[in-house]
Amino acid sequence: MPNVAGEIKSVDDAMYFAERRLPKFARNYFRAGSGTKHTMATNTEAFSKITFRPSAGVSHPSRNLSTTVVGHDIAMPVMIAPTGGARLAHPEGEKAGVRAAGKAGTIQWVTTFSGFRIEDVMAEATTPVFFQLYYPGSLEAAEDLIDRVKLAGCSALVLTIDTAVGPRPEVPARGRITIYRAGGLGRRPLMEYVRIGTQLAATPRWTSAFLRDGARGMRAAMVEENGKPALMFRASEVLMKRTPVWADIPRIKERWGGPLIIKGIVTPEDARKAVDLGADAIVVSNHGGNILDGNPSTISMLPSIVDAVGDATEILLDSGIRRGSDVVKALAIGARAVLIGRSWLWGLAAAGEDGVTAVLDVYRKQIDDTLGGLGCASVADLRRHHVAIPAEWAAERT
Repeated sequence: MPNVAGEIKSVDDAMYFAERRLPKFARNYFRAGSGTKHTMATNTEAFSKITFRPSAGVSHPSRNLSTTVVGHDIAMPVMIAPTGGARLAHPEGEKAGVRAAGKAGTIQWVTTFSGFRIEDVMAEATTPVFFQLYYPGSLEAAEDLIDRVKLAGCSALVLTIDTAVGPRPEVPARGRITIYRAGGLGRRPLMEYVRIGTQLAATPRWTSAFLRDGARGMRAAMVEENGKPALMFRASEVLMKRTPVWADIPRIKERWGGPLIIKGIVTPEDARKAVDLGADAIVVSNHGGNILDGNPSTISMLPSIVDAVGDATEILLDSGIRRGSDVVKALAIGARAVLIGRSWLWGLAAAGEDGVTAVLDVYRKQIDDTLGGLGCASVADLRRHHVAIPAEWAAERT
């Protein structure tokens, strides 16, 4: 069997090998973006509008990529984002991710939509794990979940505040397959069965692994229904029933008692609110373009957010990161570190834990090369003068 992980030299490579392994409906799931996918596209395109301003005649044979996030040392400024459906990509899901994160010296963020119980993920962890909280139907139920993840040993709690509505992908009717259909299998049109069967037959390795896993990739292990992990569509209905609002944050912060990170910030005024309410870090994020289509790209909003609160809290960024040079651009503008979502999922789908490790290694090498080209000895040396950004990004938007 070919060493797929050894062939991953870029995120595009990981996506290529992942898409060869996944059935079409799973590929579409991981490609999904809300609406016309405009925000998803601009997240990545916006990085090309930033250019570097390197220092010539400077050489640092070795570079230091380490940093800290809410008091935790990490060996590189890239962390694994909390993403639903990881076990659909590969049966090892978040377990593979947390092991790869440990080897890379970084942090896995685990979502309430996880395919594994948090206790099972923590059993595999050798570095800190952060937990992304969604409410299991109510704030009171969320408090019980907070107690659970605290007992499990998670190091930070992440509250996502940009999900007043769930993902809204627009899938063309022709060829549409609804993976999680309310009402059961009997509600599916005949052609959906034909399409599913054809796709599963075309990807026997994925299908065999999926069936050996008991089709658990279709379930959210942290959300129970009738004593069993809920199907994803049912879990989504429960978790989107009551979403976080600003007034909840003091209560959640007190219950948690540890580092609290607010995720889903795209404006300076919301960044200020998060800081005023005691956020230990914020994530500039538009959910990878999966929620509100028409949101600005996160990197375009980063300068004004850094100017607004950069001295008061740690700023992280996700959405659209595809290369190590993207990471360096974000750090130069003022981010402490970034999170990768689709990138690690492609690596996971392509080659399991080894694929995630390969993707993290790609980012590490590309960051190191970019620092060397800029004339920087460390990520800590990066400043805004190392990049040129569009003039309109620097103006605060309200």
